[in-house]
Amino acid sequence: MDEKNNTPNPKTKKSLGMLIMILALVLVVVILVIVIVASSGGDDTTTPGSSSDPAVTDTSDGTDSTTPAVSSSTPTSSTPPATTPKPPVDPVDPSLTETPSVAGEDGKVTVNSDTAGNGALILINGTHPYAYQTDKLFQGTNETKYEDVKAAGFERVSAKFPAPTAGHFLRIEAFNALDALITTFESVSETSKTFLVYAYTAAYASALTDGMVTGNVVRLYINGDSGTYGFNYGSKKVTVNGTSMTYESWFKQNCAKYGFVYEGLVGSDENHQAGQFRYVGSIHAAGIQAAGSLEKYLADVKAGTVKTATAADGSTWTVSYVAASSETTTEIDVGSKATYVLSGDNMGGFILAVKNAAAQ
Repeated sequence: MDEKNNTPNPKTKKSLGMLIMILALVLVVVILVIVIVASSGGDDTTTPGSSSDPAVTDTSDGTDSTTPAVSSSTPTSSTPPATTPKPPVDPVDPSLTETPSVAGEDGKVTVNSDTAGNGALILINGTHPYAYQTDKLFQGTNETKYEDVKAAGFERVSAKFPAPTAGHFLRIEAFNALDALITTFESVSETSKTFLVYAYTAAYASALTDGMVTGNVVRLYINGDSGTYGFNYGSKKVTVNGTSMTYESWFKQNCAKYGFVYEGLVGSDENHQAGQFRYVGSIHAAGIQAAGSLEKYLADVKAGTVKTATAADGSTWTVSYVAASSETTTEIDVGSKATYVLSGDNMGGFILAVKNAAAQ
């Protein structure tokens, strides 16, 4: 106040005005804070992204990748819950699994006589042991280099199928045919890679009366419940064109299309029995299946009661028996420029299949 005229001092008046403005601003700020807190849910003290929140994953680049919370109630949406279905698998059409040879102009083919003990159709049993180049049998192990496996004419089973060890092998044609067979099975089944595959190992180099020594025999175990394996599980079924059948039935009906014949169950314990399959090639498989066994088919061809064969690709072949010569080599007349497949029978002769001229 001015003591002389009792009127307010101009400086005092200005300070009072500034104080009122500051108080007004503070009041506005307080009101805004109250409004913001009220709209955010009040007293929620949960810290987003804390380690106790299972819906948030801290990533290595410092960002948060939030997984939608899973509701415990039944979904009302028509969208089914997320699953991991088996990827669709296309069947493999049956084809000629063998690699035929073609004769020259004169139609003469000369082979070593001892190769009558070698090939996809050789009969191996207690009476007819394997005898062809036993000193050169493949001695593959888990550590054998891939190029050495290929050079020996084999494929490592574990390259495509579950196997007990990396030391199980199949000859290349049999391996490729098995891949086509199992792929086709998977195209109609609800399972994938359900088999444990046993094949040739170095141990069979001394088991000369067991068909496994050929490298063309495979034993399939189906992965069952509780870690058991058995090929003829009645509960293991597949539905094809509306017909339900066991795995065993499906393979028995379809294996010949891919060059295999089913030789039955191996093993005394039902929970650990394997289905044994022998690769014989797609030309002869149907005929061997019809004959009931490889031994019966070979006898029928030798006797001349089987003279033709229809391969899986629909081509027809003339089939005949040729005795091995007592000389070092055997000359066989297959026909001028003929397409043919030849295999020993391990009983002193060869089975010759010549593609019919109309199908050449």
